[in-house]
Amino acid sequence: MLYLYIFIILVLVIATVFFGLKERTRPLPSHEYFKTLLTFILIIAGGAILNYQFQKSSWNREASFELLKIELNDNKETINTLTYLIEDRFSNAQRVIWAVQSNDYDDFQKTWNDYMLSVNGWNRNVARYQSLVTRSFDRSLGEQLLTYTDDLNNEIPVSIHFKFYRIHEYILSLRNCFYGGCSRTNILDKLNVLQIDFIDAKFNFLERLDSSLLQKTKIYEK
Repeated sequence: MLYLYIFIILVLVIATVFFGLKERTRPLPSHEYFKTLLTFILIIAGGAILNYQFQKSSWNREASFELLKIELNDNKETINTLTYLIEDRFSNAQRVIWAVQSNDYDDFQKTWNDYMLSVNGWNRNVARYQSLVTRSFDRSLGEQLLTYTDDLNNEIPVSIHFKFYRIHEYILSLRNCFYGGCSRTNILDKLNVLQIDFIDAKFNFLERLDSSLLQKTKIYEK
């Protein structure tokens, strides 16, 4: 592209000068030849510089779009994995509650094992995903997933993680009553309230994540 551009300019300039020379009746003085040659050089150099700057600008723009495309794909993967972890832990907690309500001891043990696997998987990854969400979107979204101020106020937690923690405390109590034979009514009532609150917080969080990703996608499409 660069060589083609220079070649076209050179042809145009030479043609202009050539036809201009043919119209002259007297030969050009030597200093006129020098000025003509210098004009050739300056035009070619200027064209080359302009073409280089244009190509550099285009390359930078394309590179920026490619980087943004990679970032968007990473963000989508983060949201998908995080959504899976949230839904996995919540659904396994619900299955434990159903097993208790049905008094099925065999099913309870299996669902309990599945539940604890999801709890451990969540606990291993939540801090990492909090960091990813904060860097990829904004700090308030990261704190909506996990904020350590909930340690001081875990009776009314605001983050997804500590809402899970409150549910887990009552599920542990439910398990003890399931094996110990104590009344489960109050515990189940409290779990119902906590689950409703969690569902609202979960949808709010995931909706904010999707909206933030959509804004980034619009920037990419421009």
